[in-house]
Amino acid sequence: MKLTPAQSAVAMSRLNPILREHVCSVCDTRGGWSVQDTLFELREFSDGALDLSGKLIPLMVVTCNVCSNTLTFNAIQIGALTLNDPNAPPAKAADLGKGPSK
Repeated sequence: MKLTPAQSAVAMSRLNPILREHVCSVCDTRGGWSVQDTLFELREFSDGALDLSGKLIPLMVVTCNVCSNTLTFNAIQIGALTLNDPNAPPAKAADLGKGPSK
């Protein structure tokens, strides 16, 4: 799911302070990160079967600009997605956890 401009703005306001000082655990570079404008999902393992009724976690993907090390952030906790967001991927909202803390 591609983020709307409003979703991107909220997410970046939360991610920028984290990423500005974050040192890549692979190459020791500080602050050189690219944030994807598309959400991805991590699904509950179902013994190798694709279970569309299982839990999922929407993720923001962040990549080191030097070595391509990749980090993921929970899109709900970062604030890019809310549980009742009409733009959210199809999932059981109650299974996704709590929204961002204030």
